[in-house]
Amino acid sequence: GGMFVFSTSQISELLQFPVSARDKGHLLDIGAGDGGVTARCEQFFSAVDATEVSSSMQWLLRKRGYNVVDEDYLATDHAKGRYDVVMCLNVMDRADKPWSLLRSIRSLVKPDGLVVLAIVLPWCPFVEVGNKQKAPEEALPMTGGTCREGARFEASISIMCERVLEPAGFEIVRWSRVPYMSEGSSTHEYYALDDALIVLKPK
Repeated sequence: GGMFVFSTSQISELLQFPVSARDKGHLLDIGAGDGGVTARCEQFFSAVDATEVSSSMQWLLRKRGYNVVDEDYLATDHAKGRYDVVMCLNVMDRADKPWSLLRSIRSLVKPDGLVVLAIVLPWCPFVEVGNKQKAPEEALPMTGGTCREGARFEASISIMCERVLEPAGFEIVRWSRVPYMSEGSSTHEYYALDDALIVLKPK
């Protein structure tokens, strides 16, 4: 469903793109959902690609005018180093293979490009399979920074940066703590969590 992660002015500050900026190149939004968050930063880019596993969300993305690409395309040589900015918002903690996802992002962004990650912290990963949940196939070294351990946000982001993002080949440019709000369920009107919004560049 719909979610709010940042406003246009917030992402312009984090990326250091003036709000009036145009044609900052090619954006890829991984796991773009219905495109609501993508729409808050599309004004900066001349082209926007998006990925999404849900067919109904793919339809909404195309309706908004975004080019929907799949995993097969992103694995081609044509996609490697193609994107000026790659966004991956609130996907890592629900990905079955987060290490593989980070390696893919690293290969897709240009050498002088930027990556924007939004990660719910403290770290509490699981993968949804139908109406069930399972542990990811690939585990990140987040001991000391997990929700099950009662970790605080500050400890969790330090561990994420030092043990995961930097070893994955990224340099931390800047980050912010933001409220992540999403549509609720039959038991909750809405969900409000703490997101780490992190801007990275390839080492």
